[in-house]
Parts: sequence; C-alpha cells; structure tokens
Amino acid sequence: MKKSKLNLFFLTFIMLIFICAVTTTAYAAEVKVSLPTFDITMNGVDIEDEYRQYPLIVYKDITYFPMTYSDSRFLGLVTEWDNLTGLEIYKTTETVEYKPNKQNWENTNMYTASIPKFNIIVNGKAIKNSTEEYPILLFRNITYFPMTWRFAVDEFGWEYSFTSEDGLIINSISSTSNIPPLDNPYFKISSYMQKECINVFSPYYELLDFIISDYKEDIVDGKVEAIFNYTVINKNYDKDPDTVEYIKEAKDKGDSNYQQLYDEYLQPKDMNFHLKAIINDDGLITLYHNFSPKGIEWKEVKMSDFIISK
Repeated sequence: MKKSKLNLFFLTFIMLIFICAVTTTAYAAEVKVSLPTFDITMNGVDIEDEYRQYPLIVYKDITYFPMTYSDSRFLGLVTEWDNLTGLEIYKTTETVEYKPNKQNWENTNMYTASIPKFNIIVNGKAIKNSTEEYPILLFRNITYFPMTWRFAVDEFGWEYSFTSEDGLIINSISSTSNIPPLDNPYFKISSYMQKECINVFSPYYELLDFIISDYKEDIVDGKVEAIFNYTVINKNYDKDPDTVEYIKEAKDKGDSNYQQLYDEYLQPKDMNFHLKAIINDDGLITLYHNFSPKGIEWKEVKMSDFIISK
C-alpha cells in the first residue's frame, strides 16, 4: 500500500514538472504588444489603426507591420511560405494601392503576440529569429515584421524617419535595389493568381490575402511547371448579418444556431486549392487543380470554375 502511494506521488510529481515546463515554454513564446500612439505615414497614406483587422503594433518601442498580401505589396514586398523551408521575404517592383481591410469593431490598446519558430529568410539571408532583439512576430495568425532601420533602410532601401511631431514616415516607392527579376516564374504565377482571384471572387467576397505555400518548381518538357497550395483569405462584404436571408430566417424561427451564424458571417474564411501551373514558351499560364481527395488527379481549370452557380 505504501509503495503504491509512493508510486502515485512520484507520478504526480513528474506530471507537475512536465506541466510547468510546457507552461513556461509556451509563456516564453508570448510577448505583450500595443497599438501605436504616434502618427504613421506610409507612401503618403496616413495609417489609421482603430478599425484595421490587422493593425500595426508596437513591441519594445519598434513598429511592426502586418505581412498580408495587400499590406506587403503596398510597400513593395513579396512573401513566400513553405511548410518545410519557412517564410521568405523579398523586395519586388510590384505594388498595390493601400487597402485598410477594416473590421466593424474598434481595436483595444494591448494584445498578446507570439514569436514563431519557423525558418525566416529576408532577401536571401537567413534570420535567426530566436536571437533577434526585435524578432518577427505572429499576431492574429499573420506574420508581423519589425520596421527597424536595419530592415527598412539597409535591406529594403526605404526612406525612413521618426520624429515626435510627425511620427513614423516610410516611403518605399522610390526603392530600386534588391529587386528580383521580372521573369521569375514564382512572381509571374503569384501575380497571375492574384489577378484571377480578384476578377472571379471580388464580386462575391472581400479578399484579404493571397498565400502560396509548399511551392515546388521544375522544368518538364522544356516548360516551367509549378505545384503549390493556394489560399485565399476572404470575408463577406460588410453588412448587417440580420439582413442576410438565412440568418434572418434563423432568428425568426428562434434557431439555436442563430448567434453562431450571426457571429461567423463577417469573420475571415479560407478558400484552399491544390494547383499546378504550367508556363508555356509565350509566357502564358495554364492552371490545373487536383480533384483527388487522396491522390493526384490533375484537371485543367480556370478560377471561375470554382464559382457555384445559384
């Protein structure tokens, strides 16, 4: 009996040690961040954080920028994600107009972000995030990049200034160094996919981000052939959910799922595709989708094929 109690005590002790270790590790990966209290101007645009879905944040007195598709391209940056190699960030000539991606509720001042452990490469240089004084952060499942002089000026060549009167001012439009070649297949495919998705899906959804992951490129029969996963982060256009027919009907019937339907209506959602793109000799792109749930079954498609007729 005493031996049994001793074994139970020992097991409980070991479990407590394990729980404490896990808790400590998880806590160490989290940091406190806040919203900026100073003015921020980027490429001549005054940034207003109050209702941005992915606001700029401040960590250790350094401003962090969300690397969504539209935000990063606004500053002339491209991100590439791969489950094995991690995150790569490059400078590019392609820019887009500023898009704030607003939400219906106001952001608070203090939040918690985390420090990711995946590999990070900036302009071909590996970044050891765990030892960085200002590490890349994750906030609301989006990568946030520190806008230090080292990256903003030395790596990306931006004009960068900060004063107590004018706040943070960044201009990336005139930057010309470290630009990847325009004939890079990845950037051709990235640009093609973004334009196709905007043409097809923007009449129905607000498009928040476009993410290429697990990108693999090869030459097959003299043509560039790329296989990748593609995610379009989208949300319904802002409107009162109670005016949407199926939500209104659920409310009128006292459906127990009404509140969930209401809450989910304006939340971001993912559209995921497993695709193959072939670039022919004329630079034209033909797209294929894997229709097999378990194996590989490529069929030629256009993005418009994924719109369900009503």
